[in-house]
Amino acid sequence: MKIAIIEFNNCHFETLMTWIEYAILKNYDYKIFVDIENIKNNWLDYYNTIVNIKDNIVLINELKKTIDDYDILFMNTSHIINTTNTFIKELKNYNKKTIFIHHYDKCLFKNTYNNIIVPPLLKKMIKKNIKNNSISYILPIFNVREISKENYKYLFCFIGNMRHRELIYFQKILDLSNIYNFKILYMGNYFGIENYDFKNYNNFVHFKNLSSIKFIEHLSYVKYLLPIINNKKCYSKKRLTGIIPLSINFNIPLIINSKIADIYNFKDINSIIFNDNNFNEIIIKIINCEYNYLSLKKNLVNLNKNIINNNN
Repeated sequence: MKIAIIEFNNCHFETLMTWIEYAILKNYDYKIFVDIENIKNNWLDYYNTIVNIKDNIVLINELKKTIDDYDILFMNTSHIINTTNTFIKELKNYNKKTIFIHHYDKCLFKNTYNNIIVPPLLKKMIKKNIKNNSISYILPIFNVREISKENYKYLFCFIGNMRHRELIYFQKILDLSNIYNFKILYMGNYFGIENYDFKNYNNFVHFKNLSSIKFIEHLSYVKYLLPIINNKKCYSKKRLTGIIPLSINFNIPLIINSKIADIYNFKDINSIIFNDNNFNEIIIKIINCEYNYLSLKKNLVNLNKNIINNNN
């Protein structure tokens, strides 16, 4: 069995490792087809610290010459961009052996034959565009990599693209950091809040456009992950496909809204669950070390194993 994994993006790298690990587990031959930017920006480097993939990375243009040699094509790109659209049109003759990965509703590839959705509630939306074809839900989880350092630098970490509507909990954390003197890490990009004044928050650290190795290095100093969330139902239905797998794959407990916990089947034995009314209270309990952190991590490993068993 030969598998081609196709990736145009330099984000959502948790999904790519899932397909690589699957191919290795099944002893399939595989190649990873990327554009030149994915090589220039060192986005794939972290994978080489897990498994040697250098010999498996090929520029996307080469796939056109060898596409008939592959039994399965994984279209892993999470965004619809012009290059992706053009490439999908060229794949139309290979629709039945192409598996499309859908991250959220704006990247739905229409009239595709085999589909994997990452957010569980996307299935209802996807059926409007894809009728009577295969649709499976798989949370992109690979075997746990324990990366955490004992000397945590950051009590909380936000990951993702932040907009004005996500500031509700972020602002609360910033204010509490000044009172209780703990550090916050944010890895992502601002959209519409570039001029937000962070000068009064000395415990706030921000990085963007990181290589995958630098990203994981910073992540290893984080104690808890906190999704960028808002009160809109659509966000939890369509998004959060990056930070949730990062939590489970790298064994870093989540602080998560109860509604999102229900969607992704998190329990209070493997995460810290809050609601809109007790957020500050929960954060203060975390600051005061009132949760059994090692127990959370142990149960998060068990969740990882259960998901992998179900996926396979």
